[in-house]
Amino acid sequence: MVSIIVPVYNAENCLGYCISSILRQTYKDIELILVNDGSTDNSLKICNNYKEIDDRIQIISIPNGGPGNARNVGIEAANGEAIMFADSDDYMAPDMVQTLYEKSRLYNKDLVICGMNTVTMEGQQVKSLTQCKFNAFGNEVVYDRAIFLENLMELIWKSAVMEAVWNKIYRTDILKKEQIRFPIDTYYGEDFLFNLAYFSKCNGAVLINKAFYYYIVANAESLSQKYKKDMFNNQMRLMQELKKMLISEHVWKKNDRTLFYNSVLCHGLNSIGMLYHGKANLDVKSIKKELANICNNELLRKSLEKVDYIPKGTGYIVQALRKCDVDAVWWNGMKWFVERVDLEEYYKELQRLDEEKKLQNQKPINPGILNKLIRLLLRITQKIVKSERLCNLEQNLYTKGIKTSFKDIVLK
Repeated sequence: MVSIIVPVYNAENCLGYCISSILRQTYKDIELILVNDGSTDNSLKICNNYKEIDDRIQIISIPNGGPGNARNVGIEAANGEAIMFADSDDYMAPDMVQTLYEKSRLYNKDLVICGMNTVTMEGQQVKSLTQCKFNAFGNEVVYDRAIFLENLMELIWKSAVMEAVWNKIYRTDILKKEQIRFPIDTYYGEDFLFNLAYFSKCNGAVLINKAFYYYIVANAESLSQKYKKDMFNNQMRLMQELKKMLISEHVWKKNDRTLFYNSVLCHGLNSIGMLYHGKANLDVKSIKKELANICNNELLRKSLEKVDYIPKGTGYIVQALRKCDVDAVWWNGMKWFVERVDLEEYYKELQRLDEEKKLQNQKPINPGILNKLIRLLLRITQKIVKSERLCNLEQNLYTKGIKTSFKDIVLK
């Protein structure tokens, strides 16, 4: 039997669809544990209505304590040999449970991971659907423990499916024996910490390059609205925990370190971007104060020395981070994250305009007859042969004179 744990908190608008997708699974030997986390809307009523028509449902009501705590309660109550998780506003493809469970038994592996679909909604309409899978690794990859751990950092870096819990199946006996639970003292990243603890105890993993889980984003900006105070510090804490785990499992080689520091930088840039979102409700002083914290973070500074990858368009932000120039980070961040300006092209254009202005401000010399004759010959030559160097030489003759212009050519 597979136990599927769903934390429920004020989810009356979407809960029915989530529950229905689980009850319609092609694999029927399931136990659906709905943990009502102190809901104040009709969520509990909806749970009870479903329980009346399907006795595979178990309902547990607890005071509100967050999704991590609710999942922990569900783990304690689970009777299945395997456990899966789902969020109350998401849903599963009909064959998700069957596929993951059967692959776990077929290959005798404690962990099976599949891809996911990120569905962005606008009102009641689907605005976009993005698949996150293991395209870089294969269609059905089976790792023994040692090889899984050796590839863990690359999996985290190259895919977006390693941190969540709702696209995986876990062994119940391992969770209970090793006392692996969700931390309840953190508001962000509890899934990742849970997974790190499990990764270090499982006998290997199966990667399935199919997207069975549907992760619903309520609107196009929801991901950005997740900014919370101390989010950057919390993300750096998660990265430190990842580093500890990699070192303890002896998978801290050069490539692992490089990918790790690449990931640290990307998390830092993501935190910077979230500061500018309107839902963060931060004024300029507050943003700069947090940017100072980011600039001086020891782990981020280490990553700035070690990375071999800088996300496109963020080079000038990274350059300012290296200098701890808070004002430059803020200004470039405004241009990139808010105005969506291509900073590379922006600075090239500024340089071009600056050079034009300098050229215009140069006072031309009084050219002599020889100077005029050479420039005339250059203009005639350019009609036959297009050359930027000839064009520059003609202009330099006018502004610098014969001696300086030809001296520049010799020096070059």
